[in-house]
Amino acid sequence: MKLKLGIPKGSLENATIDLFRRAGFHISTSSRSYFPAIDDPEIECMLIRAQEMARYVEDGILDAGLTGRDWIQENEADVIAVADLIYAKQSFGKVRWVLAVPEASSFLSVRDLEGKIVATELVATTKRYLAAHGVKAEHISDWTNTGDLTAVEALFASLDTQDADLIVAGAFGHSRLYEGLFGGVTMDLLHQQSLPVLMSH
Repeated sequence: MKLKLGIPKGSLENATIDLFRRAGFHISTSSRSYFPAIDDPEIECMLIRAQEMARYVEDGILDAGLTGRDWIQENEADVIAVADLIYAKQSFGKVRWVLAVPEASSFLSVRDLEGKIVATELVATTKRYLAAHGVKAEHISDWTNTGDLTAVEALFASLDTQDADLIVAGAFGHSRLYEGLFGGVTMDLLHQQSLPVLMSH
């Protein structure tokens, strides 16, 4: 019987494969398959979005998977964390959430979000964060990109329909140097002056 192992698809994919390489395993992927090959006959890999990994493990589709604690908590999944693997897309540091606003913003603390509208991918996490600070937002909604828009265009299209007061998003899928030279979602979000941004990196 093989161990069914979930490998995070997307931004953590290469860092995860490199982590396994340093542990002595060779994983190879193909753009045409969700089942990477691994040089261990007792393991069967499957590419799954990190956001969904904990649910696949909870439902028994996978025996184990690599994902962030933020997604386990977001999905309120009944799973056990057996190891803390400290790695990320660009570094070996822990991911940290911060509340950031433009310098001229009228938002000076998390309490200024009382009664505001928030658009985020982490709905449950954001609700818990605000509740821990005694803040009740008027509405917290999920936003997704289902078209051919850039990430920032999709986000602001969603904000237009939601009339949101806060953006919650990840940061720096590329290195800071790359984004500084060529631009990117993080820099675009940081340079917009219309809304405060809660970012993780």
